[in-house]
Parts: sequence; C-alpha cells; structure tokens
Amino acid sequence: MGGLGWKIMMQPNCFFARVIKGKYYLNSEFLKASLGSHPCYTWWSIWSARGLLEEGLVGVLVMENPSTFGMRRGFQDLQEE
Repeated sequence: MGGLGWKIMMQPNCFFARVIKGKYYLNSEFLKASLGSHPCYTWWSIWSARGLLEEGLVGVLVMENPSTFGMRRGFQDLQEE
C-alpha cells in the first residue's frame, strides 16, 4: 500500500487520490491526515504505510548520497509506474 500512498503524493489530481482525499482528509494533507473513525481497509492500509513513506522521503532529502541507502532508486521506480 506504500505504492498507493506514493501515487497520492505524486499524482494528487488522479481520480483515486481525489476520491481518497474527499473522503478521508478533505481539509488536510496526505502526510498529516488522521485515520478517522470507521475507515475502510484500503485507507487504513495506505494510512499505516505513511510512516514508511515519511522515512523514505527523509532518507532521500537528508542523506548526502541516498542511493547508497537504497531509497532514491526505489522511489524513482515507483514514480515511473
């Protein structure tokens, strides 16, 4: 489900991202969204994977050479899908 979270962040205007945003975090951002009450299994899974995305983003943005950490290449692959 991390891939769907990445898609929401990279393609916020795609149909899937707009539907999820409208239902679960209308007045917020994806990385700051709360789980809410009675979430569907899909949103719960995406929301649970946010921590991995945040760690990966920190690894890409902060590390001097993120490719040695194995993050940059993986995120490039996800973005190209």
